[in-house]
Amino acid sequence: MNSADRVPAPPPIWCSYRGLIVYLCLLCNMCLYLCRTCITVAIVYMYRDPSIQGILLSAFYVGYMISQIPGGWLASKYGAKIVLSSAVLLWSLVTILTVFFGKVPWILFILRLLVGIAEGGKFSIILYIFLKCTNILVY
Repeated sequence: MNSADRVPAPPPIWCSYRGLIVYLCLLCNMCLYLCRTCITVAIVYMYRDPSIQGILLSAFYVGYMISQIPGGWLASKYGAKIVLSSAVLLWSLVTILTVFFGKVPWILFILRLLVGIAEGGKFSIILYIFLKCTNILVY
């Protein structure tokens, strides 16, 4: 076999389009976990009553639970890029609003609920993106 018959090796995964998608999803996950966990440290200094702390922290998980299945459905209906970009924008804006309205418990409850709704569909959306990138049929 001479050198003209050789097939060139594909580029490494980290230099390809799929690698870029993986890196962007990793960055999305890092931002998500920063938004999710920072409030658990800050709420101890914001509110002294443990029952209020528990209610405010549970608001996130209620929203998270509500939006997991609809997030995947929205990604398949409207496109994963649009839905994931909207979710990232929503949870970023709501996290910024937490700074200004964090001392009012009912507003913070609504903000944490919105963060949970925005972050809940992320895993199903990212799974949908990975399935589309690997050309696996999605029914």
